[in-house]
Amino acid sequence: MTARQYTKCQQDGCSSEDVQEWTIEGYDPVPVFVFCTDHAREFGFCLHCGAFIGGTEDVFLTRQDGICFECFTRQERATYEIDYDDEFDDTSRR
Repeated sequence: MTARQYTKCQQDGCSSEDVQEWTIEGYDPVPVFVFCTDHAREFGFCLHCGAFIGGTEDVFLTRQDGICFECFTRQERATYEIDYDDEFDDTSRR
C-alpha cells in the first residue's frame, strides 16, 4: 500500500498546509483523516496523544476541546509538581 501524501487540510474551505494524519482506532479499516490542528480539535481528537474523544465524557471532564482526560490529568499533575517544588524548595535555605 502506498503512503498518501497530503498537502493541505481536508476540511472544506481550509487551506492550511500544516497537517498530519489522525486515525480512529477500533474500526476495520481504520479511518484516516488529514487535518490541521484547529480542525483536528473541532473534529474531536486529543492534540496531545491523538486519541479520538469526540462525543465522549472527556470533553465534559476537562471542560476543554482537544485534550483527553488522561492527558489533562497528566498535565495538571506536572503543573502541580512544578508549583509545589518551586514553593517548597529547600535549596534556597542553605
